[in-house]
Amino acid sequence: MYDEVAALGRAAHKSDPEVRNLVTVARNHTLEGAVDLWAPLINCLEMKPGFPPYCDESAARDVYRQPLWWYQSCASHGCNIVGGDYFRGWPSYMIDTSPVGNRIFQWMA
Repeated sequence: MYDEVAALGRAAHKSDPEVRNLVTVARNHTLEGAVDLWAPLINCLEMKPGFPPYCDESAARDVYRQPLWWYQSCASHGCNIVGGDYFRGWPSYMIDTSPVGNRIFQWMA
């Protein structure tokens, strides 16, 4: 549905150039020009061995030229599962993570 999102984003820009569009996906060329703020998963900003298929290598933080936000979800630690090695060590607001894992978001920003 990226084409639909791109069309809506361009329509928003056309109606008011001050409108800023945010999407919670990794950078996607279909959305170029329609998106102003990218908000990928925190664990999709840096690639480590075994990255999941929903993390695109081209989404690594050094390719972002526009303002960048990020977020953490169950895809950052494992959804309905105990995540494997890939899911260990990411910043997280989960209650059972280390205190540094909770506080590092502010330092990274």
